[in-house]
Amino acid sequence: MSEADVLVHLVDITHPNAEEQYSTVERTLADLGLADKPRVVAFNKIDRLAPLDRASDELQRIEDALRQEHPEAVLISAAQKWNLDALLQAVEAELSALAEAR
Repeated sequence: MSEADVLVHLVDITHPNAEEQYSTVERTLADLGLADKPRVVAFNKIDRLAPLDRASDELQRIEDALRQEHPEAVLISAAQKWNLDALLQAVEAELSALAEAR
């Protein structure tokens, strides 16, 4: 992990302990001396939190709440292929920032 340029922290948002798991990974990264390692956080399975209609008010409310707590996170559904382009763009942005810093 220490040789990776960018980490992707993928969180199963439907897991009952998703927030605790997120925090545990963040603490583990800090314990390993990787707290400053560039990373992209992706909350997966966003489609399972609300009806399958991406434009639903309920889904928008959930996305807004998640973004308040984790503004840097990318909200995705791998199964539905929602927002995967945004995930790739976030990784690309981190890699570009690293290249510019070198």
